[in-house]
Amino acid sequence: MATDTRETWLQRAVEALRPWFEEVGMPLPDKVLVGVGFSSKGLKSKKVVGECWAAAASDGGVNQIFMHPAKSDPGEVLVILLHELIHAADNCQNGHKGPFMKTAKVFGFRAPFTSYGNQTDELNAALAALADALGPYPHNTFLVGPGGKTSGPKEQKNRHIKLVAADCTECDYQVRGTRERIERYGYPRCPHGVEMIVENGG
Repeated sequence: MATDTRETWLQRAVEALRPWFEEVGMPLPDKVLVGVGFSSKGLKSKKVVGECWAAAASDGGVNQIFMHPAKSDPGEVLVILLHELIHAADNCQNGHKGPFMKTAKVFGFRAPFTSYGNQTDELNAALAALADALGPYPHNTFLVGPGGKTSGPKEQKNRHIKLVAADCTECDYQVRGTRERIERYGYPRCPHGVEMIVENGG
């Protein structure tokens, strides 16, 4: 089924996913707005590919989700959207812990819950089927970085890498460090004693 705009497609996706949340006892708000735009981290941020805002951030009292314009694959977009909708169901109250983590696990997400890409094959298959039902995502990939130009300042190189407590069931502790320090002192541990790893295997 073709749609006129990417926003229409995204809103249909929200309604298609709404029963999932009903089934796990964490219903979505009656109204959730989804659009395409850069996160609060700005144009140059390629890591924050989706962002949900609490209802209090809008004078209309509605949760709003922004999808990164560099993402155009329907299946990938739905994975990101589902992640952000869990935040909306929780009204952004618990970060990636508590109700968020519990619901994410039921749907098929795996740690670290601060990112995506390590979800179960079953979840990927379900979202791929939904993408087929929704039809083509009417959005052209926005090029950020090589091939894409902006009049803004140049991105500064950052040699630090992000480490997460992927195997800890008590927290989603994160730190940053250099590879040199990791090689010299070893991987750090979270407050619960679990050895941390480089996010997404980076």
